[in-house]
Amino acid sequence: MNYIKISLLSLTLLTLSSCFTNKLIPTEEAYVIDEAAYTITLINVAQNNMMNSSMGPGYYNTVKNTATKEPGKFFKATIVIKNNTNQTKEIDLREVLLCGEDKTCLQAYEYHMKSIVDGYVDAVLDLKGGKEKGRELYYMGSKKFVPKYLINQVSGKFIEFTYEQ
Repeated sequence: MNYIKISLLSLTLLTLSSCFTNKLIPTEEAYVIDEAAYTITLINVAQNNMMNSSMGPGYYNTVKNTATKEPGKFFKATIVIKNNTNQTKEIDLREVLLCGEDKTCLQAYEYHMKSIVDGYVDAVLDLKGGKEKGRELYYMGSKKFVPKYLINQVSGKFIEFTYEQ
């Protein structure tokens, strides 16, 4: 009986989680935006043509340009944010942009906690002093979009990375 429960739970988790293809080409150096009060570390960037819907298993969201009707892609940036102070810091994830080779920038439209199942969170993160949290930022772009930078829009600091399309 326990095997059936475990099997059903495993199947449910696989069905509910989104499958993205990792395309970030890692190097030996860390991908870090170092601000005075906090640090953003880029773990990976991935892409997918569709994403699980909040409506449940079997429902998917897709990206489509409203003007041209051309299909697009979802991009997911997995990051870790660390508060470098000893006080609670408010960090606005809407300021973290994914930009392409041509300097076209995308703002995240959805924010998830870093876990095996989709868990929505607010764009503004209250992070206690000395603590860190993982987040997944979701962006929508065209099929031709090739990510190259993760930018803190306020400070202008950025991470440049190699991405294979």
